[in-house]
Amino acid sequence: MRIVQDEDKTTIVATVTDFSESMGYCEHRVEYFLAGIKPPPKPEMIKGGEKHEEEEKYEEEHFEAVAITDEELSDIEKDIEFFRDKIYTRFLFEFDKNKIFLILIGRADKIYRSKGTLFIEDTKFTKNPEKYTDLFEPYEDQKLQILAYLNSVFTDAEGDESFNPVSWFSVPHKKKGWIIRIKDMNSKKTVKIFKGIQSKEIENLLIENIRRFCSLILGIVEPQHHNNFKKCLSCRFNKECKDCLEN
Repeated sequence: MRIVQDEDKTTIVATVTDFSESMGYCEHRVEYFLAGIKPPPKPEMIKGGEKHEEEEKYEEEHFEAVAITDEELSDIEKDIEFFRDKIYTRFLFEFDKNKIFLILIGRADKIYRSKGTLFIEDTKFTKNPEKYTDLFEPYEDQKLQILAYLNSVFTDAEGDESFNPVSWFSVPHKKKGWIIRIKDMNSKKTVKIFKGIQSKEIENLLIENIRRFCSLILGIVEPQHHNNFKKCLSCRFNKECKDCLEN
């Protein structure tokens, strides 16, 4: 996460994960992301990343990537799908009357359009699938993450060029939908699927969190503690955090 100050504007650059972890898990993470503090990932996170890489490799070996033409992209009735390693997300938000801009960078697992609906699909691997048994909604950070992806524009450019709005494009659609697929870390079997169609209420939820995220970064408001001991206990920042309930 970084803040770039120009003569007439301020640009905040953060990852979708920075946003979702701060607003969906703990607001105190903002100060650590700003300071560039990133503790080692937990074993589950490392293994989850390995599983994602395995799925990407499988797709590369068993499916042929076909380029999407401009005509296919603009035709709302045409079903299309992007390969996960060929597309990135860019969420742009104007804060404080165009004086401050937030850019959230990310990469969703799957982006496709089906029957006029733009879908973002994300897969989460868990070593404790039983914790999802009685859940009817995804965790807050998971929901905010996929909503940020869903309301982004896209780019197939890489490096600095991916920050140039000239390389950004949108996918025409009639409505937006999201899918979060929970898989068992060991068996790789799907144990839970959360899905929904974006409503105005959900969109407003995202924008409210985006505004607060910007306010936290700029020091306009102070972070609120979740006061959840279990969250502090499992947090990867708990060794450094002065606000951790465990310390």
